[in-house]
Amino acid sequence: MYGTEGLSLKKALKKQIYKDVFRFIRLPVFISVVSADLENLLLIRSADISGRFADAVFALDLSAGLRETGTFAAVLALTILVVPALNFVGDVILVNLAMAHDRMVLSRFLDKRCDSVGKVDAGDMLNRLDDDPNELRLELLSVCTSVLMIPAAAAYLLACVLKISPIYFLIVFCISLVKFVVPVSVKKAQKKYHRDTKEYDSSVRAAETDFSDRAHLVNLFGISQSLIDRLDRRYRAFFEATKKKSLRLNSAVDSIQSFVNTVCLTVVLLVGAYFAALGRISPGHVAAMMGYYSILNKIIGELNDLIRKLPILDNVAQRLTYFYEDAEPPGGEKLLKISELRGEKLTFCYDDKPVFAPCSFTINKGEKVVVRGQNGSGKSTILNVFLGILRNYGGNLTIDGKELSAVDPDSYRKLAAYAPQDPYLFKDTVLDNIRLANQNPDETMLRQLLKEYGISDIAGREIKSGGYELSGGERQKISIIRAIIKDTPVVFLDEPENNLDISAMKTVKEWIRHSDKTVIYVSHNPELIACADKEIRLT
Repeated sequence: MYGTEGLSLKKALKKQIYKDVFRFIRLPVFISVVSADLENLLLIRSADISGRFADAVFALDLSAGLRETGTFAAVLALTILVVPALNFVGDVILVNLAMAHDRMVLSRFLDKRCDSVGKVDAGDMLNRLDDDPNELRLELLSVCTSVLMIPAAAAYLLACVLKISPIYFLIVFCISLVKFVVPVSVKKAQKKYHRDTKEYDSSVRAAETDFSDRAHLVNLFGISQSLIDRLDRRYRAFFEATKKKSLRLNSAVDSIQSFVNTVCLTVVLLVGAYFAALGRISPGHVAAMMGYYSILNKIIGELNDLIRKLPILDNVAQRLTYFYEDAEPPGGEKLLKISELRGEKLTFCYDDKPVFAPCSFTINKGEKVVVRGQNGSGKSTILNVFLGILRNYGGNLTIDGKELSAVDPDSYRKLAAYAPQDPYLFKDTVLDNIRLANQNPDETMLRQLLKEYGISDIAGREIKSGGYELSGGERQKISIIRAIIKDTPVVFLDEPENNLDISAMKTVKEWIRHSDKTVIYVSHNPELIACADKEIRLT
């Protein structure tokens, strides 16, 4: 699917993903390891006590039995009180750090190139953001705990069992190895089913988001049943291809594991009884070995979980590359001002096909420049090049002598404002949407702009994401005001006359003519074209 370079990039992204998540789970991992080691130590101690208690019972030594009972009560109290308390503290810390990790993953998404973000499916993104970081944290926490806990538990267990009978333990250990057969044999299938399930969940979330965002159109066109039927068909196909097979496999694995565990336990007991009958070990040793076997069984269970979880970790990390890939290149020259924009044989191609012919121009500080051309001539495209959204342009585009593609994007965007042809508003009040561009605007100027554009009466109105309950003209006015109040030397406008009434058109025209900012705008309107000092004509 990927070339050598693509595979190397995916590998590097996964490494960064693991590095990022581990920053947030280091403390929970430490607490989890301490808790697990303490629990194993107490379990092994309980097995020792059980063995000595059994020997005391067989010897009819009441005082020795009572002493072991007291010790066992102390061990039980530690197991019931301290271990859960440690786990609770670890869980609380993990939940707190999880929110910080979620915000970091979202920030990675916001670092994507603008042209890449535009291709993102909102439903798929939300599904990944809701589920994948949390699953990665939990699975990596479990894996790290197992990796760090198993050696200590195994070493202490080995030291205890060798005191009883090395041969007996060797037999028990060899029997226990049978439990590795099933997890190893099914791990590839489980990884595939997990990956397919995650992809199905993302596709359904994407479809549901699409439907819910356009519920009025679904009802208007009378296609709700058709869309529901489509989802039903998709689920039936997924169930037959993946879910049913996954359920059968997991059921078979559980049944086989349960049967193998019963057989192993029986063999351990019979071998112990045989050695006790020969006088090589005491009945208490058999009782202790049964306890040791449960701990060995736990260790083997942890190893089996590692076998199962490592492929799942790889799946989830692979899905999280979605938030990390296509990031804007770091660094670049920082801009503190914009005095001149110069283009030399500037062009842009889609699939090696030029969108507009090479053009050259110089735009000085404070000039008003209109971009003109027929429909499809590339006016919005060249504006996206100016904005730094499309960076792989041809020719040269410099800002005060610095090539735009080599400029730090964040520093450039702080110096430029933009009102798009199809404005987007966020879920908030109209006024708060405008203030997104400038949290501390000149309040007198802001009130004057609201009045001039005729939207003072809706300034406090709550709107939904997109703001589509407003008219096209109202959204356009909000977008233009938002661009104007941003404290930037350059403003880009894409067909600002769209949906505007006569009064608002006059206001835009007067602002373009008298503003001290550099204004670069696309327009077909003769009155706005007449406001320009220069024009860029695209063919």
